Amino acid sequence: MKVSVDWIKDYVDVKGNSAEKIANDLTLAGLEAVIDSELSSKADTTFEMEITSNRPDWLSHVGVARELSAIYGKKLNRISTQLKKALPKSNKEYRIAIDDLKLCPYYSAVLLENIKDVKTPSVMKKRLEAVGLRSISFLVDVTNYVLLELGQPLHAFDADLIEGDTIYIRPARKGEKMVAIDDVEYELLSKDLVIADKKGPIAIAGVMGGKRTEVNSKTKNVLLESAFFNPSHVRVTSRRLTLVSESSYRFERKVDLKGVDVGRDRAVSLIQEHSQIEKISKVYKKGSAVVKQPKITLPSSYVQKVLGAEIKSTEIVRILKALGLDVKKVKEDYAVVVPSFRPDLLQPIDLVEEIASIYGYDSIEETLPSVPPMPLIEAPIFTFLDSVKQFAVSAGFQEVCNFSLVHEEQLLNIGWDKESLTCIVNPQHKDLSAMRPTLMQGLLENVKRNVHFGSSNLALFEVGHVYGKETAKKQPDENWSLGFALTGNRSSNWKDKPRDITLFDLKGVVESFLNILSIEGLSFVESKHPFLSDQVNLEVRVGQEIIGVIGQAKLDVQNQYDISQEVFLAELNLEPLFKKKKQAYKFSAISNFPHILRDLALLIPTDLKAQTVIDRVYEIAGALLVEIDVFDLFEGKSLPNGIKSLGITMKFQSNERTLSNEEINCIQDKILQDLNHQFGATLR
Repeated sequence: MKVSVDWIKDYVDVKGNSAEKIANDLTLAGLEAVIDSELSSKADTTFEMEITSNRPDWLSHVGVARELSAIYGKKLNRISTQLKKALPKSNKEYRIAIDDLKLCPYYSAVLLENIKDVKTPSVMKKRLEAVGLRSISFLVDVTNYVLLELGQPLHAFDADLIEGDTIYIRPARKGEKMVAIDDVEYELLSKDLVIADKKGPIAIAGVMGGKRTEVNSKTKNVLLESAFFNPSHVRVTSRRLTLVSESSYRFERKVDLKGVDVGRDRAVSLIQEHSQIEKISKVYKKGSAVVKQPKITLPSSYVQKVLGAEIKSTEIVRILKALGLDVKKVKEDYAVVVPSFRPDLLQPIDLVEEIASIYGYDSIEETLPSVPPMPLIEAPIFTFLDSVKQFAVSAGFQEVCNFSLVHEEQLLNIGWDKESLTCIVNPQHKDLSAMRPTLMQGLLENVKRNVHFGSSNLALFEVGHVYGKETAKKQPDENWSLGFALTGNRSSNWKDKPRDITLFDLKGVVESFLNILSIEGLSFVESKHPFLSDQVNLEVRVGQEIIGVIGQAKLDVQNQYDISQEVFLAELNLEPLFKKKKQAYKFSAISNFPHILRDLALLIPTDLKAQTVIDRVYEIAGALLVEIDVFDLFEGKSLPNGIKSLGITMKFQSNERTLSNEEINCIQDKILQDLNHQFGATLR
């Protein structure tokens, strides 16, 4: 918004203060002001002001003057809205019809008949030009002048061009169009509020007037409108039509409902002062301008507690009254009634902020906190997350960090259930339209980018939140998750040749991680996951609880990300792992007795999982079997169809005695018999 210093002087005495000082003082009070070198002249200085959306009272010269009157302790001059002399009453009757008082709580209009000798006074013209507006015609200039003076938008209709005697404030009808005063035809929707006569729309409410009833140099009879329109409704229409005006800018931020009558009366008084009016009608109105003014109790001790400085009671009262608030001292408290033009003042802290802004933050002495600083105690979950990251880095992975917002359509194309997603109602970008339900989407983007830049051997991890479904009753679940992505080749050295990464490399990392947490009961079970191949897709379980997934990315998923090499992914829910991890580790002594190793080469059905066989062997062998390793897995033409060879090494040991071969032979026979009975397994 642009403000003229010369114009400001009508309302508050700022003599002795340079334009630079005024701009600086306003900025320190929270109203950022910068001198506009293009519009400023020797006769006047123009400020460019940055107005926050919660301060519509600053969108006027009077509002800025009020701030200066509080800063400098000067009186704020009142604006005259009275007619210099009574005018004959018009017999013309207009009826106001409002379809929805929620969209237009209050509408008023007054008819001025046979206006003569219309010419914009030089002072008004000069001031409009000082803030970047050109003079159009006297009647239009008056409405613009009052808008910039008081912040109340007005609109003047040529009364002779209005069809009928009823002014309708209603939603636009299907197929209605209107040519606005900018000479552009706008197609209206039912959600647009219009001002209409019996022929059709003559203005888009709160946004812009229509060409059909526009005033011109020949206009003699004027219907002057002043109203309050629903801010959000004006905003929606203005954005949809990409039509922003000085009026819509203010209506969107909520004009002062009590200022509707003041603005209208001020305009009438200016028209009478600078022209001749033969007749004036009564005020045609509909709705109510009654506003409930909030009452706030401000304890005097609260001001000192928040600011850390003692401000005199008389100064607090002066500041609040200068800002237009009604203040009374009741014992040790201040009873404050908030005016209608300050909708941002809702609670005591808001009043303290106003006091501090006008008193001056630079006037408040710096002091040390009276409460000694407390030691920082980190929440246990964050200590745990740090240890998770340390493990991943020590395992050779590099950390990545991705957005929590992801591409909804991309998830749906992969096969994610839409009902489980929490989506953004008004996303700023189509690629950031949903809260991420998994870390895999971001990890694949990282793999894609790195591979395309020539880094094909990757080990990446991310620790971050994933989100569940939002419902009417609760916010979406927000859980910590650990994701891994592994692709490319293992690096070679003097002993080992390079080889392709496999699922077992990533599976080993997951096993090592859970082993460090001393979590027991780990198992891997076949599963299905939208991102993972049906052939290489496993649930990670602790006991019967699913704590994650691991597998190879689907081929079509990789194609979506333009990745040609195999990618292995894992994701673990850290919340249950944090609860299950052991706070103290229990160590046991190494057995003093020798162990016995036995190898079994078993012929088993191809579809039988090695883990199923191992679990069964542990169950049959009992406590003496302490470890099983797979040393061979073979499928080939030398074996019957549907049969594979599984080689396992079993380690038997006791903490109490030396085991005998006969004892182990007995256990081994028992194992073979059971495996044959359960799975049809035989020795190779």
